[in-house]
Amino acid sequence: MKEVIVQTYKFSELSDDAKKKAIEKHWDKMIEWDWWEFIYEDAKRIGLKINSFDVYRKNIDITFEDDPDDVANAILKDYGEAMGNTATEYLARYNQIEQLVEEDEILPSDELEQLNEDFLHDLGECFLSLLNSEYEWRTSDEAIGEELEINDYDFTADGNRFNY
Repeated sequence: MKEVIVQTYKFSELSDDAKKKAIEKHWDKMIEWDWWEFIYEDAKRIGLKINSFDVYRKNIDITFEDDPDDVANAILKDYGEAMGNTATEYLARYNQIEQLVEEDEILPSDELEQLNEDFLHDLGECFLSLLNSEYEWRTSDEAIGEELEINDYDFTADGNRFNY
């Protein structure tokens, strides 16, 4: 029988070089599950649907599930300043168009359609920014280090995770 004794360390006990190695080996630890789901749920709660996104190519496919003016009102109720300003601007212009329709009994559909497209584009940019920020945090050295510490993993002195 052979007995091997291995000295292990918690993440916080590692040298800076070993911490760096441990972080590099676990860079995807925080993104190996559907980390974006809560942002998708936020969008759904206000009447939007995020169909897909790509933080590398900086694009997002987002659609309205509710009327744009309902989405704007939900944003004003539930969100902060960044999207709140977008919603406020949209509603102001939407109300101007509605006023024109009532006064002239005409429907400036092209103008309303363009307003809705611009609003959706701006909301897409806001949600893409949220997704990008979340991704950047989850792949940061700080977040990965915290995750390794919280999970109470054991490491060898060189930063390799030790499995019993």
